Amino acid sequence: MTDLLVCNPAYFNIDYEINPWMSIENDIDSGLATAQWEKMCNTLEQTGANLHYIEPMHGLPDMVFTANAGLVYGKTIVLSNFKHPERQGEKPFFKDWFLKNGYRVVELPDHISFEGEGDALFFENTLFMGYGFRTDPEAHAIISKAFNIDVVSCELVDSRFYHLDTCFLPLKNRIVYHRQAFSKFSQELILSKLMDIGHETGVLDVLNVHEEQAQDFLCNSIEINGTVVTPSDMFSLSFSGKETSICDVSEFMKSGGAIKCLTLKL
Repeated sequence: MTDLLVCNPAYFNIDYEINPWMSIENDIDSGLATAQWEKMCNTLEQTGANLHYIEPMHGLPDMVFTANAGLVYGKTIVLSNFKHPERQGEKPFFKDWFLKNGYRVVELPDHISFEGEGDALFFENTLFMGYGFRTDPEAHAIISKAFNIDVVSCELVDSRFYHLDTCFLPLKNRIVYHRQAFSKFSQELILSKLMDIGHETGVLDVLNVHEEQAQDFLCNSIEINGTVVTPSDMFSLSFSGKETSICDVSEFMKSGGAIKCLTLKL
């Protein structure tokens, strides 16, 4: 059973601009956003996900993007330190939820930015972590030491792909990513580590998506029990051999997030 944390989009809106996708002139259709979110939740449950809910809070429109709450490892969560003041008010509400649900809560020093699973994704036993826009590389070493895990630091260089989960998608025995979102050095580092993992596991596909697919948030999909729930219909070979379910989350994409951003793995 895959447990996921989600948040109702009751207060979701674009009240500020903190990434290139966001425009305060781009109105959100609240009714449509709610319908899209509910359909996504139903689809995730049909694939076998067990959903947990945190209450939305007025004045925190991006709280719906629960992936950014922190990084869960077992029954421990490393809480996020949001880069932008507009989102920093979310932290105490996420902290309260995790404490009430029996998690050990770890907080990073206030001066170190870290935006949770948005910039931290496991593939096998390796944690790939993004930096460059929302997360400071100093967070990588702390998390690696705290959990005694191998971390690969990935530099993001395209502001449209400001979080790792917008351009890097770990699936079972497969990585789907947008190579051009990373610096040349990180491209080589990622491939080198994936080759090592492939040799260890005996099977691994590495697929690079093109610009149009990346902009359609294909990499912001999620796999549950062999089914990929995706916002994009342009997956072509990316999800070959897997069941797929397309969920329209276009209202949320106006704010720079899709299905992975709307879920946090517990």
